[in-house]
Amino acid sequence: MSRPADSRRSGRRRWGGSEFTLALTITDIRGDSMSHETVPVTDWETVHEYLTIRRVRERQDLQRVIPVGEIDLCTAPILREALADADVVPNLVVDLSQVDFLALIGVQVLQAARTRRTTANQRLVLTAPTAAAQRVLSLTDAAAELEIYLSTRSALSALSPVRS
Repeated sequence: MSRPADSRRSGRRRWGGSEFTLALTITDIRGDSMSHETVPVTDWETVHEYLTIRRVRERQDLQRVIPVGEIDLCTAPILREALADADVVPNLVVDLSQVDFLALIGVQVLQAARTRRTTANQRLVLTAPTAAAQRVLSLTDAAAELEIYLSTRSALSALSPVRS
């Protein structure tokens, strides 16, 4: 069973460099026929001409979103969707180490996601912004209100679960 043409997700999904099939099977029974669709459970990419979004589930309470390429007026909705899809985990790390260009609309998407997550008592942190991304974040004063770490490792350790 293929995904409907009006699927709400933009771009196409890839796994390990090729079209993916993964672990969860959905069975659709219609009359006498039965069809199966395999859908992603974790770790996927959204591929666009200028932006690829990778999502990696680091652990049960933490997910990392890695945009690769340009975040502009054309690609910001793809980032917005990836961040909204990650609202099910309490901690979200957005790794900006592979962002070549960050437009103001991209900063607004990040700020809106942070506001939404803060309201839901969840965290969003940014890590390793490139020089281009850091410049836009500082020029817009977003750097003052967003939680930014210089490395992904430091962000992951700051978001480590509390053990009793």
